Amino acid sequence: MRNLSNFSERLNELLFDKHMTAEQLAAALGISRTTVYRWKTHPHQIFLSNLIAVADYFNCSLEFLLGRTEINQPDANNIPGVNNADAAPEAENAPNANTAFDAKNTPKNKPPDFSRRLRAVMKEKGISTYYMRKVHRYNSMYFRKWASGSDLTVHTVIELASILNCTVDYLVGREE
Repeated sequence: MRNLSNFSERLNELLFDKHMTAEQLAAALGISRTTVYRWKTHPHQIFLSNLIAVADYFNCSLEFLLGRTEINQPDANNIPGVNNADAAPEAENAPNANTAFDAKNTPKNKPPDFSRRLRAVMKEKGISTYYMRKVHRYNSMYFRKWASGSDLTVHTVIELASILNCTVDYLVGREE
């Protein structure tokens, strides 16, 4: 999938722009460096929760991180503590100075429960669970897994955003 290879390219670009290594990003996010290296070579292995953490860390939208847009301008309303000056790409070069993380490098803005958000977007778009099951193979098992907190792969999130004709950020509740 094109967006997944774009994610790897965008991740490398962000690391380069921040003068960071994969090891530094891994330490900042509290994950193994192997995980970051895997994202750089096999981006289909990233889960939504990690994708959001990376976007929060680099102060960018999921759309930008996935290469679905070339504009790196997160909505200031989406990331608490970030104002328009912070949204400029040249705003901060220090990796640990990102205002979207607290002192323990934990993302400050957890998106709403995905299952509830997905159902709300489906209702807004006039798409039924029956349609999702019959046309796009998303049966009730998927909805139960997501309701129980099961993490989604980035591929699934991109596919759902395409089906619902919305941005990934909108689908997960990072933009209004």
